[in-house]
Amino acid sequence: MKAVTKSLGRLSARDAVTALCAAVALNLYVGHLNGTGPQLTDPVPGMAVAALILAVAGYSAGVDESVKVAPGKWIATVLGSIALIAFVVTVVTGAAGVLAVFMASLGLLWAATTVPHLIGTLITTARTRTGQHKG
Repeated sequence: MKAVTKSLGRLSARDAVTALCAAVALNLYVGHLNGTGPQLTDPVPGMAVAALILAVAGYSAGVDESVKVAPGKWIATVLGSIALIAFVVTVVTGAAGVLAVFMASLGLLWAATTVPHLIGTLITTARTRTGQHKG
């Protein structure tokens, strides 16, 4: 457990910004569902726009080379396409169910692009400790 804690410290500030943006979007959505979130002029499309802004900011801060190779690129492309379609439908129709699909696709997109980076960091750290890392 100690090795995992130390290797998590090697994640970049970009990872932290991306996670923060995802957490804020999730917090806004939970507040929206509970009725305790910020009062937007039109709650469902407003929530979608706020989440999209946070998602773009997080992706812009966190994108790196690991997402640009398969299968990460393929997964990100599919989830990003689903998110974009769900966003447009949410803004046009104001449907809360489609907003849920949009938020789920954003969460999966964040996880699909962050978890492989985390795993890569853990593997690199383990190889470095055992002397198997080829610089």
